[in-house]
Amino acid sequence: MKIKTLSFLVLASLASLASLASSLTAADDDGTICKSETLKVLTNFQGGNIARCDFSKRGDLSIQVEPENTPINSSPWYAFRLQATERVDVRITLNYGEFKHRYTPDISLDGVTWQTYPADRVDVKADKSAAGFVLTVPANQSLVVAAQPLLTTSHYATWLNSLRTDHGLALSSIGESVGERDLWRATTAPKDKTLLLLGRQHPPETTGALALFGFIERLFESDALAERFRSEVGVLLYPLINPDGVDEGHWRHNVGGKDLNRDWGPFTQPENRAINEDVARWLQTHNSQLIKAIDFHSTYYEVFYTQPDQSATVMPDLLGDWLSLFDQSMRQQFEDFEIRRQVSKNPQVNAAKHYFFSTYGASSTTLEIGDDTDRDFIKAYGRNAAEAFMTAYFRQPKSEPEARSDLPVANDAIALVKSDPSAQKDTSVTYDVVFRSGLVVDGTGGEPFHGDVAIREGKVKLLSAGEAVRAVREIAIPNKVISPGFIDIHTHARADLVNEDEALVSNYLTQGVTTVVIGNDGDGATRINRRFDRIFEHGAGVNVAQLVGHASLRRRVMDDTGREATPEEIEAMKGILKTALDEGAFGLSTGLFYADGSYATTEEVIELAKLASQEGGIYESHIRAESSRGVGVAAAVDEVIRIAEEANIPAHIAHIKVLGKDVWGTSGDIVEKIKKARARGLEITADQYPWVASSTQLKSAVVSREFQAGGLQGIRSRLNDPLTRDEILGDIALNIERRGGPQSLLLVETENTKWHGLRLGDIASALNMSPEAAAGHLLAEGRARVVSFNMTEADIETFMVEPWVATSSDGTEGHPRKFGSFSRKYDTYVRERETLTLEVFVRASTGLPAEILGLEGRGTLSDGSVADLVIFDPEAFRERATFADWNLPSQGVDYLLVNGVFAIDDGELTNLRAGTALRR
Repeated sequence: MKIKTLSFLVLASLASLASLASSLTAADDDGTICKSETLKVLTNFQGGNIARCDFSKRGDLSIQVEPENTPINSSPWYAFRLQATERVDVRITLNYGEFKHRYTPDISLDGVTWQTYPADRVDVKADKSAAGFVLTVPANQSLVVAAQPLLTTSHYATWLNSLRTDHGLALSSIGESVGERDLWRATTAPKDKTLLLLGRQHPPETTGALALFGFIERLFESDALAERFRSEVGVLLYPLINPDGVDEGHWRHNVGGKDLNRDWGPFTQPENRAINEDVARWLQTHNSQLIKAIDFHSTYYEVFYTQPDQSATVMPDLLGDWLSLFDQSMRQQFEDFEIRRQVSKNPQVNAAKHYFFSTYGASSTTLEIGDDTDRDFIKAYGRNAAEAFMTAYFRQPKSEPEARSDLPVANDAIALVKSDPSAQKDTSVTYDVVFRSGLVVDGTGGEPFHGDVAIREGKVKLLSAGEAVRAVREIAIPNKVISPGFIDIHTHARADLVNEDEALVSNYLTQGVTTVVIGNDGDGATRINRRFDRIFEHGAGVNVAQLVGHASLRRRVMDDTGREATPEEIEAMKGILKTALDEGAFGLSTGLFYADGSYATTEEVIELAKLASQEGGIYESHIRAESSRGVGVAAAVDEVIRIAEEANIPAHIAHIKVLGKDVWGTSGDIVEKIKKARARGLEITADQYPWVASSTQLKSAVVSREFQAGGLQGIRSRLNDPLTRDEILGDIALNIERRGGPQSLLLVETENTKWHGLRLGDIASALNMSPEAAAGHLLAEGRARVVSFNMTEADIETFMVEPWVATSSDGTEGHPRKFGSFSRKYDTYVRERETLTLEVFVRASTGLPAEILGLEGRGTLSDGSVADLVIFDPEAFRERATFADWNLPSQGVDYLLVNGVFAIDDGELTNLRAGTALRR
C-alpha cells in the first residue's frame, strides 16, 4: 500500500472530529449505523457519511452510498469508522445504486497516516455499481475507511492558524454557510495587485486542496523571488468555500443542495454571495487590481481549465507565460510529464472561472488534480505552479491600477469611507480592522474614554475618535466596552489543551479570556517544550503560559514523595527547574496543601525559589492551609512571605480565601499581613475566583495530610482497618464540620453516578450512615470531587478590592467557575453591587496579571501592544453557569481577538485556534 502522509498539515485526530450523527438515519446515540456481535459501523465524525448498512448472517458488511440530493454528478463520497471488540476480518461491499464506483478506499488508524487500499484488490462490479474488498479490523481500535483522506474544518482551522503564526496572514470569517459554519478568509497585507485563490467548492476533492497547500507553501518561502512577489502582490485566499458539504460528507453540493461552482452569477447561496461581496469590497477598499484567480479542484487526472491565451484585459500574456514556465519546470523534475490544458471558448457562465474572468478582466483558471495522484507529486505540482506564476508575473508589463467604479461592491462595507471626504486621502497604512466609538478601558486602571482602536498585523493602534484611516473592515461598537483580552493566571486547562477536541477552550473565550496559565498548584510540567509541542501540534484557542510544578519535580527525583527531600534530591530538582525555566516557564508553582508537596519543608521550597529568582521567575503557591486545618491560613500566608523574603522572589498566592466557618471574618487580618509585607518592599500578590464555593477532590477536602499517605488506596486501607478506622473517621468528621457541615459539600464527580448533584448530608441519609461514614463510603467506591460551600461574600469582597488581587478561574470540572468567573465578577461585583469600578475590574483581569507574570506587550492597550482584545456589552456580559448547570458558556462578548485573529465575531465563535505559546 502507498502511504499518504499529509506532512504539511497537522491533522486532527479522529477523536476530535465533531459528531454528525444528526444527519444520519437509523443511528444509535453513539453514532452507530449498524453492528454485528463483534463490529460497529459509525459515522460520528466530520466528513463521516453513508446512507445505511447491514451485516449478513456470515458477517459480511454491505454499505449503501447515496448522494445528498439529485441530480448530481457521480462522485460518490463515503466515510465510516469500524470499531471491533476483537480482531476480525470483514468483507465490505460499497453499493452505489445507479451511480458508479470512483474512489479507491483510503484507510487510517489515527487520522494522520492514510493508506490507499490496493486498487487491484478491489473487486469492482462490471457496471461499477458496487465495489468489494476485505479489511482486517484490529481489536479495540478505530479503523476509518473513506473515499479520500479526510480534510475537514478541523484540519483547515489548524492549517490557517499555522499560516497566521508562521507567515503573518490575517484570518477572519466573512460570513456563514447555509449550515452556519464560518467562511474563512486569509490575507496578506493589501497591495496594488491581488492574487485570488479559491478552494473546496466540491467536498470530496481533497487532492486539489493539497495542491493549494503546496502552492501557498511556495508563495511564503524566504527566497528572493517569493519575497519580491509578496512585496508587490497581495494574496486573497478563501480555502474552504463549502464547509457544510465537507463536514457532512456530501458528494458535491452545499446544504442548500446547490453546486457552488455553478452559482457564480445567480448568487442564490450565501457562500457565493459572501465571497463575491468580500472580493469586491477588498479590491475597492484598497484600490487593488485582480491579476489572477485560481480555483483548485480534483478530477480523474491533472488538467488546467483556462480561457484562451491573451483573452484577458489584465496582463493578457500572464496566463500563457505561466503555463509555459510551469511545463518547463515540471519536465525538469518528472521525465514523462505532459501538461494537460483544456481551453474554454464557450465557458460555463456560472462557474467561478468564468465569473471572475468576465467581471474583472483577469485570467481565471481551474487547476484540477487527479483523485489518486501521488501526494508527493501533488505537492511538487502545487509548488511548481506557484513558482512559475511568480516568475511569469515579473515578465509582465506593469501599469498602475486605476480606480474602477464598475466593480460589484457591497455598498454598506465602504459607507464609512465614502461618507467622510477626509477618508479619501491617500495613506500609507491600511488597517485590518478598526473598532469605532467604543468605551476604551486600557487595563492600566486609568479612566475609561471613548475612542477608536485599530488593528494591523496583530498589533494595536489607538486612534483619536473619528480619525479617518483606511481599513479592510470597520466595526461600530457604540455603548460597548473594549479592553485587553483577559488573562487567567490560575487555571487547570492543561487537560483540555492537550485534548485536540477541547483545545479551543471555548469556555474561556466566551468569558473574554485570551491567555491562560497552566501548571498551577505544583502540578505543572517539568518539560516545558514537550508540553507546548503537544498543545500546539493541534493548536489552542488561547495563548498559553506555563509554570513548573514543584510536585512534578519531586516525583521526577524522589522514590517517595511522602517525606522531606535530601540535599542531593533538592540539587537534582534545581537542575531540572533551571532547564524548564530556560525553556520559557514563568516560574515555580507549589501545592503545599496537597500530598506530594505537603511533605516538603519550607527550606526545600526556598532553595528552589532562589533558583527561580536567579532566572527571573516568580513563585506561585497553593498555600499549606486556607482554613483552620493544619498549620492554619495565617501561618500559611506567613510562609509565603518568608519564602518571598529569603529567596528574593515575587510571590503569588493562588485563589486567596479564608475557607470554613472557623476562619470566616479573618480576611481583613490576612490583607493587613500582606500589606505590611508589601510596605517593606516584598512583591506579594494573589488571585481570586468570585464564588462562595471552592472545588477539590473529596479526599483533599475531608482527609488530613497525615491520613493521605498512599493516596486513595492508603485511605481505603485505613478505613478498612479496625485499628485505624475510628481515627480516620474522626478526622473526616472534624474536616466536614470545618467546611460548614455535610450540606456544604456538593458531590459533582463520583464513581457511582447516582450520587452526582447530591449533598453529602443527603447521601448520608440515603445510606443511613453518619456524614463521615458516607464520605468514607464514597472514597471506597473511587474517585470523588466536591464543590464546597465554605466562604462568605464579605470575605470575598475584602480580598477583591485590593489592588494586588487578580481575577482567576481555578477552572475545574463540575464547578461553574470554569465557565463564568470573569463574567460573574463583572456582572455581580461591578454592575450589580458596585464593589469595583469598571476600570479596576479590567485591570485586575488584564494589566495586573500581565505585570505579575512579566508579560510584555499584553494586558494593556497602547500603540504596538499585541491585539488580544475583548469587546463586550456592559448590559449583557454575565455568567450563565450555575452550580446546577456548571458548564453553560457566558454571554455578552461580541468580539474577541487573539493575536489579531477573531476568536469571536459578532457574538459567534469562529473556531479559529489563534493562540500561541508564551515564554518568559
